[in-house]
Amino acid sequence: MNFRNNHQAISESTWRDLVDEVLKGMPGLEKDRNFILKHRLSRLIGMLPFIAGTDNPFRDGYTNLSLFLMSKFNPVGDVFCDGTKNNEDIMLPLIPYCHFSGGDDKILTRGMHLIAMVLLVDYRKKQERDLDENRYNPLNSGQWNYEDVMDTLGLCVREVPCPMMDQILSVEYIPFTSWAVGA
Repeated sequence: MNFRNNHQAISESTWRDLVDEVLKGMPGLEKDRNFILKHRLSRLIGMLPFIAGTDNPFRDGYTNLSLFLMSKFNPVGDVFCDGTKNNEDIMLPLIPYCHFSGGDDKILTRGMHLIAMVLLVDYRKKQERDLDENRYNPLNSGQWNYEDVMDTLGLCVREVPCPMMDQILSVEYIPFTSWAVGA
């Protein structure tokens, strides 16, 4: 099925089919199905290839959502942990979740910037806890300035209107979106 420019294909049933397929490979997450289905960030990560019209959106969405969920639930999550290596660019921690075969570059970039905004808000929410637990946080280290990075990302998102993406996750909803799945 070719999903390119087929807005009807970007439906609730497409999202459910994608989650069904991902959970077939991760049966331990079945108990979290309802949360995953409602989790705006997971949905954006999985549906971004459909919105951007990549050459194979189901495969791209499957890959990206699978890696995102694996990084949140499985014992291999430490492999995905951020660290000082990611100081240079907020997009570096997102590389595992941004595999795309073609598609509209502006829409893909917009989506990845929204995802980065959720990550940045999560770092801000965890600043005190990360200090208490001696856990690395680029906001605590002074490597990133929250307001500057958030303003830059927000500007990039607002420059490319995409109502279909905003139905999943808009800039205004970022502060209420959790990076964690199942929380």
